[in-house]
Formats: sequence, structure tokens, C-alpha cells
Amino acid sequence: MIRDNHEEAAELSAWMEDWRSPDPGDTPVEAPHRLATAAILRQVKRRSLGLKLLTAGEVTFVTGVVIALTLFALRHPNPFDVAAMASLCLLAVGAVVFSFWNRRGLWRPVAETTTAYLALALERVRRRQRGLRAARWLLAAETAVFIPWIWHTLHPPGTWRPGLLHFALAYGYLALVVGVAAAGIWWLERWTRRELAALSELHEGDA
Repeated sequence: MIRDNHEEAAELSAWMEDWRSPDPGDTPVEAPHRLATAAILRQVKRRSLGLKLLTAGEVTFVTGVVIALTLFALRHPNPFDVAAMASLCLLAVGAVVFSFWNRRGLWRPVAETTTAYLALALERVRRRQRGLRAARWLLAAETAVFIPWIWHTLHPPGTWRPGLLHFALAYGYLALVVGVAAAGIWWLERWTRRELAALSELHEGDA
């Protein structure tokens, strides 16, 4: 994935150089068409396949998560456990529904032209930004569910009181997972902003 991102960033840089420095013989009308048309088509088609695979993976993953959470709730019928598992199920299903809504109209360009493919690539990046903003809220909501659930699990009423080490390990692990996820979202946001800037300049030049 990282390698592909670097390759696409290099490809975008090449497009930008080509756009800024057209051949002396090009007319203003010819220059946009000389803008690495094949490279744009390759990127959009490659990401079209990626979107399909990502969507299939999300549906499969969320289906597994919902089944696992439901089985856990059935084995632990305590109202607090059931409420926590139900909340996580709703968040997971809501995330998939949002992803489908956010990707509407992104599967293919409106026309088989370089301008249409470039517009689609630009819109996909904008939608990715919106999806990453939603991912931050989803991560915060999941964390808000896990924090009290961990406390309840380690310290249910009328039972033994676990030592500080148990809490440190449980909440430390949660902090690690949340930190890694937040760092991944931050990195994707930075990469997305760079790509958006490059594609916006190309799109403005093609207008």
C-alpha cells in the first residue's frame, strides 16, 4: 500500500511537470490532451478496482464483527455487556452504510474523456477526505464505548477488585490501538491533502 502511494505521488508529480512545461509546439487546446492521458486512465481504473475490493472487504469484515459481538452478547447477557456490544454493532453497520453513501457516483466517469476521468479522480479524493473525517468520529465513538466497558469488565459490582496492573494493561492496550489508528488516519489525511492539491491544479488547468 505504501509503495503504491509513493508510486502514485511520483506519477502525480510527473503530470504536474508535464502540465507546467508543455512542448513548444503544443497549442493551448492540445496541451491538456497531452497531459499523460494514459496515466490518468490507469490511476482511475486501478482505484476503481480498489474501491470494489475495499467495499467487499468492509462488508465481509463488518459481517464478521457483528456476528462475533452478537455471540459475545449472547454468552454474556449482562445488560451492560449487551448494551456495549449493541452500540459497537450499530457503529460498525453505520460505518458501512456511510461508506456506501459516501462512494455513490464514484464507480465510473460520466464520459470517456480525460477531463471526466480527472474530475472523477478529484471527487474521489474529496470523498476520501470526508470519509477520514468520519473515521475520526467513529474512532472517538468506539473509544467512548470501550472505556466504561473495560471498567465494568474488570470491576463488576460485588466481585473482586483487580489490581492497578490489570487496569494499566487493559487501558494501555486500548490507548495503543487508538493511537495506531489515529496515526494511520492522520497519515492518510496528509497524503490526501497533497493529492487533492495536485489534482485540483490539474483540473483548473484543464478547465
